[in-house]
Amino acid sequence: LGLHISSADVDIGLDRELPKVHALTNENFEHLTQAATGATTGPWLVTFCTAMDYECKRLWRLMPKVALALVEESEERGRAPANVAVVDIDESPWLAKRFGLSHVPAVLLFLKGTMYYYQSGSYSVDKLVHFAQTGYKKAGLSQVPPEPHVADSHERTFLMACVAVAVVSGALYLVDLLLQRTRQSKRRKAK
Repeated sequence: LGLHISSADVDIGLDRELPKVHALTNENFEHLTQAATGATTGPWLVTFCTAMDYECKRLWRLMPKVALALVEESEERGRAPANVAVVDIDESPWLAKRFGLSHVPAVLLFLKGTMYYYQSGSYSVDKLVHFAQTGYKKAGLSQVPPEPHVADSHERTFLMACVAVAVVSGALYLVDLLLQRTRQSKRRKAK
């Protein structure tokens, strides 16, 4: 990512090591999150940003604190915390397109094949933690778009080739019919 996050980047006044904030890309997003299948990797709170945007830089620096707060809250409640991740859409533009993101920053929660949109205009640890735990239930949602499989571009090429072959075959068939009628017409005239 254009902006790297580590515990050294964020001084939150604790001796505890910060939980990992995952860097997701076009290549590893589905493998790590299992967002489209809703598999058992748990909920994912994902921030989509660009390295050049001021609000994104501020939000990215906040994410380790969010991850820590989610871990602490989930320990108190006896359940697994949401995974926290960031996506640099300059480096992974396909993900922004896949999820229909037209502006940054954007925060989505992926949970059991559904994505929930964080719709507050302000970002704080408390607001993001609340959203990841229960606030998402009041948020806009949609099904996670399926990940196109690797063969998509090859399938399109194959389909285009099939269409081209069909068009050429149709044209050759019409030429053959025309030639047959011309021959039949000449034979009739010759008789």
